[in-house]
Amino acid sequence: MIRILLAAAAVIAAMAFEPLPVKAAEAPWCLIGQGGGNGRCTYNSIEECIRDQAGGGSFCNPNPSYHGGEQSRTVRPQPRRRH
Repeated sequence: MIRILLAAAAVIAAMAFEPLPVKAAEAPWCLIGQGGGNGRCTYNSIEECIRDQAGGGSFCNPNPSYHGGEQSRTVRPQPRRRH
């Protein structure tokens, strides 16, 4: 009987530590509805976002909180060639 109770307690404890939902900052594109706000930021490309866009005032916008996978925007000068 004690083993069953311990097993049940272990299952309940494991269920309490389920994974957290994806944060809004983890995808580069957001679908913004008429209400504004941050929208649903779950899209990895603008094409993916536009496909789910239902019209009626919604639009796709870059996620301002997304910083992962960004490439450097600085332009490095080319080295000078010596002849």
